[in-house]
This record gives sequence, C-alpha cells and structure tokens, in this order.
Amino acid sequence: MISLAQARKAISRFAVPRSTETLDLSSACGRVLAQDVFALQDDPSFVRSFMDGFAVRSVDVRRPGICLWVAGAVPAGRVFLRRILKGECARVATGAMLPPGSDTVVIQEETRPAGRCGVEILKAPRPGENVYPRGAFAKKGQRLLRAGRVLSVPDVGLMAAAGHRKAKVAAAPSVAVLSTGSEIVAPGSRKTPVQVWNATAPLLLAGLRAAGIEPVYLGIARDERGPLSRRIREGLKHDVLLITGAVSVGSLDLVPRALREAGARTVFHRVRMRPGKPFLFARKGRCLIFGLPGNPVSTFIGFSLLVAPALRRIMGYPAVSGKEEGVLQREVRNDSGRLSFFPARLIGRGSGGLVVYPVAYAGSADLPALARGNGFFSLGPGCRRALKGSKVRVVRMGAL
Repeated sequence: MISLAQARKAISRFAVPRSTETLDLSSACGRVLAQDVFALQDDPSFVRSFMDGFAVRSVDVRRPGICLWVAGAVPAGRVFLRRILKGECARVATGAMLPPGSDTVVIQEETRPAGRCGVEILKAPRPGENVYPRGAFAKKGQRLLRAGRVLSVPDVGLMAAAGHRKAKVAAAPSVAVLSTGSEIVAPGSRKTPVQVWNATAPLLLAGLRAAGIEPVYLGIARDERGPLSRRIREGLKHDVLLITGAVSVGSLDLVPRALREAGARTVFHRVRMRPGKPFLFARKGRCLIFGLPGNPVSTFIGFSLLVAPALRRIMGYPAVSGKEEGVLQREVRNDSGRLSFFPARLIGRGSGGLVVYPVAYAGSADLPALARGNGFFSLGPGCRRALKGSKVRVVRMGAL
C-alpha cells in the first residue's frame, strides 16, 4: 500500500501528452493550444474607422465651425474610388476603410448639416482621431498566442479575426468506462430487491463529458471471468480504461487477475486513503488502466484525486496545486488511521478564506452526502480529531 502522494507520482510518469488534434474554432474553447498562433496579415489590414461619422483631412478642420462638402459615402466593406481633396469629406460607417487623402474621423454627433451637400464640423478633432491605423492590433507574422495556453472565448475570437479557422490542440484521450458487478443494473431497469442501480458509471461519464472528453461506455460486466475478460480486452484498445468495482481482495474481486491475464502490468494496488483504499493503477502498452472502488463516494474521490489530474496532464493542462485550506466549523473525528476525506460545503468568506461545513456522512456508499456537498476536506493519518476552528486541506468538486 502506498501513500496518495506516491500514487500521484507513479501515475504522472505515464500520463503525458501524446498527440495533437485539429478542431474547428467553435469546438476549441477550453482546450490547450499545441502550437503558437501567428497573425496571417496586419490587423486591421487597412486604415479603418471605428465610429460612424465623416472622414476628413485633419489640416482642413483645425478649428470648429468649418464647413466641408460631402463627396460621398463609404459603407463598411466598400472602397471609395478617389482621394478626398481640400475642403471635402466623406460619410463613413464604423469599420469602413478611410478614403485616400483623409486621416481622421469626426463622429456624427459632432457635426450638423450645412446646406444641401455640406456638413459643419462643430468640434475640431485631433489628427488620427477615431481611426485604427493599419496593423494597430497586430502585424503580419506577430505571435498572438503561445502553445500551452488554455483557449478562452476571447482567444477563439482573436484567432478567427486573424483568419484562422481551426486550432491545433493537445488531443483528448480515448477513454472507456467499464462497470462490474452482478448486483448492479442500468438506472431505470427492472431489478431484484438485492440489486442496485448503477450510479458510478453515469457519475464518471458525466465528469468526463464535462471535461471535454467523449467516453465510450462498455456496459456492466457480471462477476464472471469470461464476460469480464472480454470487456477488459475491449477497453484496452483505448488510451485510458476506467473500471469501477471488483478491485479489492474479495473472492469476486476479479479485476486484478483479469488484468494480469490480459497482459497488463500493475503499477500499484491500494492507496493509504479513505475512502478509496482498493484503488488500482496498471498499464498495457499505451493504455492506462484505473481500477476504482465500486462505492460511489470512493469512485468520485479516486476520480477527483488520481484520475482527473492524469487526464489533465494527458490533455496538456497546467498542473494545479490543490493546496487550498479552509476553517472547520465543527469537530470531526478520524478513526481510520489513514488520510481521510469527508464531504463538506465550502463557502468563501472574502479575505477570511473558505469556511468548511462538514456534511453528515455515513461512509463511501453515502451518495446523498456527496450531493449535499460541493467539496471535501481531509484529515491526515495522525489526526484523530479536528476541533472547530482548525485549518484543514480542502478539495473542490469539479470535472477536471
């Protein structure tokens, strides 16, 4: 049996980015860039008005009250075919190219009509006012985004404005999920009084999808060597295989043996933590295999603390410290002698940090307790009792 820190270190040796994929920009938000992004041309690629108004020669409007002849109009996306001469101007729309000869835009609100074809300038503008010069935002070839960046919504807009249609990102792994147990059936299915509906598979599938991974569900394998071995061999075709249940040491905990028979090598089995002690990590070729205990709280703890960080590494995300603390709001006992995790409500209180309200908790099958909380706090193996007001390490719930 190894510590949680040792388990994380062992997994991190194998959980590394392996490949890239190219996505449409609309699907790339939240993913990690695999290469630098450069401007394909100057942005803007022409001198552009950023207000509705009149394009003028600044030398003609050095004082208010000047009247100019309106030589025409320039809608966005159109080109004015001649130069603006002394004493002339042209009506321009937001985003329109400035006509040749002009260098400044006087906004609509600072003008008024003057005769049939004229306009009076009510306020003298600064030269270049209300105009974006060519290349104001980026020059052709300029680096816009660095590899390793997690793409945000504005990043996607920036790439599109620079002419990019797709983004090259760290590839999401192919992840298969397998449930085990003759006692579990699909939610909503008819069951006997001694069977239970499967909660762990939907929990994992939802968490994976929330993280941008579309998993493959392999169904439920009965506690029999033949059906279990066939499903495991199918799962080993993927980058990652998550197995829930049958990973402990009971007579029907068949997963460790089935993995060995399939050619997988166990890296470690059992972690000194509660819940989640039977956690197993193995590998075969490029496939990483995570055996999670079957009780839902144990499954979620193992996924949050060990599987999710590995998936983040594979997808190129930066590591998170996870070293957040909060103040306990009532006394809690830890009778296990192991690093123990307890569901809690974590509430932020400004500069005072997080306050931690333990949730009534009856053990690793207590899924309602998990749903009542939004995180966990931990007590170390040497801490048998934590008093109200104690500082404790906390873990927020989330996808990855």
